[in-house]
Amino acid sequence: MIWIKVIENFISNAIKYSDQSKNHRYVKIDYSVKNGHSVLSIKDNGLGIEKKYQKDLFGMFKRFHTESSFGSGLGLYLVKKHLKKMNAHVEFESAKGKGSTFRVILNNTLNSSWQEK
Repeated sequence: MIWIKVIENFISNAIKYSDQSKNHRYVKIDYSVKNGHSVLSIKDNGLGIEKKYQKDLFGMFKRFHTESSFGSGLGLYLVKKHLKKMNAHVEFESAKGKGSTFRVILNNTLNSSWQEK
């Protein structure tokens, strides 16, 4: 269930922060296995995140596009906590106006902490 919440948050954010000025908006989801790790990639061509805010991206109550959407600013903070419990991590690339790519890297070794208790 936690894994689904993580994926749902990334997809929801990609849609929520799409760039309405673009005629062609997209969210691309890709999955691969590399060196014993599952890699889930969510890429969009949305608003992106300015470089100066990227260090705070997974912080509690952090919001960077207040004019575009609503929310508590807890989504990515909770994602980071969930991934830590799953022995996984996230990498991202983003640029203002060019979109974002988030990659979730998960060790393929079975881990009972993936399951909610």
